[in-house]
Amino acid sequence: MVKQPKAPRTLTHDQVWTALDRLAERAGLSASGLAKQSGLDPTTFNKSKRVTPDGRERWPSTESISKALAATAGSIDSFVQLIGDGEGTVQTVPLLGMAQAGAAEPALNHDPVSQAVAFSPVIHIAAKGST
Repeated sequence: MVKQPKAPRTLTHDQVWTALDRLAERAGLSASGLAKQSGLDPTTFNKSKRVTPDGRERWPSTESISKALAATAGSIDSFVQLIGDGEGTVQTVPLLGMAQAGAAEPALNHDPVSQAVAFSPVIHIAAKGST
């Protein structure tokens, strides 16, 4: 018997709105405050507007999400991490070569942060329970 590949999980209404709520929280804002800071109507992200009176789910537009990310200096990658179901997050860690790791004298302006950022490639580590 041949195993069929798992179907990709679909993006849900709750996941998108949860990510927007988390984005607002990280910026120290309410949903309304995030909308205002994004140049949108203050009620755009309100919980009362997420479902229509007849029970139909209302999704935020990609333009609204883009404006919210711009207003909070977020990226689409960070937004996707906020969608997560709590099973873990992905953290980026710089990968240093042996020459850079063992160098007696820092090569980039004596600034370890610049050094870590300047070296590529990076590896991604999934950390269970990290935020």
